Amino acid sequence: MQDILKNYYAAGGKTLFENKILLEYDQATTISKWGDRIIQAAYINSKTLGGDGWMDMDRNSRDFVRNRLGSWMGVVTDGEPESRYPNYAKQRQEFLTDFLTELEKMDPTNNKQYVMWLVKTYCQSIQADARHQADFERESPQADLAGHWSEWDTDLLPSDDEDFDTSGNYYGDDWSVDDPSVLNSFRLEDSEQIANTLSNYHRIKPQLPVPERDINRFKTFSRLDDYVENIMDGKEIAKPETDNQTLKRSDVEVLYNGPLGTVTIPRSFEASCELGRGTKWCTTGKDSHYYDSYSSRGDLIIYNEKPGNNKYQIHVTLDGIEARDARDRLIPPVKKTEFTQKHPVLSKIISAELDKIFAIQAQQPFTSDGITRYGSDPVGQVRDFVKFNAKHKGGVMRYVDEYYTQYALPGILKKSPTAPGREFFNLMLTYAQQRGKPWPEAQKLLLAITVGVANSADLSNNVELKTVNRLTQHTEALGSTPELAQFKTDLLNKIQSQEQ
Repeated sequence: MQDILKNYYAAGGKTLFENKILLEYDQATTISKWGDRIIQAAYINSKTLGGDGWMDMDRNSRDFVRNRLGSWMGVVTDGEPESRYPNYAKQRQEFLTDFLTELEKMDPTNNKQYVMWLVKTYCQSIQADARHQADFERESPQADLAGHWSEWDTDLLPSDDEDFDTSGNYYGDDWSVDDPSVLNSFRLEDSEQIANTLSNYHRIKPQLPVPERDINRFKTFSRLDDYVENIMDGKEIAKPETDNQTLKRSDVEVLYNGPLGTVTIPRSFEASCELGRGTKWCTTGKDSHYYDSYSSRGDLIIYNEKPGNNKYQIHVTLDGIEARDARDRLIPPVKKTEFTQKHPVLSKIISAELDKIFAIQAQQPFTSDGITRYGSDPVGQVRDFVKFNAKHKGGVMRYVDEYYTQYALPGILKKSPTAPGREFFNLMLTYAQQRGKPWPEAQKLLLAITVGVANSADLSNNVELKTVNRLTQHTEALGSTPELAQFKTDLLNKIQSQEQ
């Protein structure tokens, strides 16, 4: 009888039959019933600035979710993905199998009784995304230009204090979402942290009040993590100080060591683990992949704050600034503003890191799939580079040069003759002035576009004639050439001939 009662209370007050049904989990059944929602949530989570490093571990999974799913989700009819992408069914099965296998690894129980809770929690970003999108469409006048909130051009530099209210809530024009946790979901790259929290929860569950033994009462992983942390009185998060022996390591770069604490950069996975002792950062876990992934995109800046001995990890990339506390939580906006704008040490380090990253990436070869969150359309990246160039009075940037001469202008030429919009020209001509030297490659391509538009235009139509004239002026702004002079002469003769 005691065993029956023990099992009864361990089941959260449910009958043993009810408990068996509740805990039953089958991977194939889950894929069948939850597959599309999992994929949709993964796509939404990948659109956040932080994304999820787990998908970067498998290029096929990342491409499937971000590119293929993103191109048809919510646009095409049911069933079209299979016909549009012959390998869709196979890729879908592989992705979902890998996804659920990862969740199963986090579950400490033999019957995997927490996997479905993880699935449901992960998929909560679908509703959160819908709410955020509705707010975006209602409050942002440029929503029709961006489509989805994640496509809106955000300012990568730290925001001003005026963008936050007294509670630290953001009310500016930046609609980006830093992390899936903001959408009530989680990142699979935090698998070690999730597994540890679930293990602790399962271990202490028999001693918990009956209602708290039902994990479904916790609507997000963050709430469960907070609850377990509170029950265990914070013993899981110690605050070990970064000692002098660690600071002397050859693979630790010390940027500051003074009254406000220490600011360091780990130059190896081992150094990252040592500097991150007492934290829940994925970059200090068992797998070095996440350290390698993060550090390849920008230095990991670790701040051991004094007084208090709190630790923060700050990652500066072209996507923005990601700052997390020792529990791997995004720090509040007010704290982030303090670090990026007011802190006498960190603000200067972060600013210098931004400049360094932009300067390096601006000279990288152009790739059509982009190098940041802008995905397959790199114009947003070009806009940020031009903005950076204006601030620092730079010159030629290889990425921007090749964007226009290898991608944008040739792409326009391949289509039927059409004139680019004014915004396109404004950005291009702004950069042309920044270059401070002739740009013959771009001038030649733009002239070819202008000639094509002029040849197909009705020059007796005042609107079309103005378009040709505008294109001619933009082409001439890139420099006068004999070919351009000849085109202008021929165009004038053609106009006069039509008038006669």
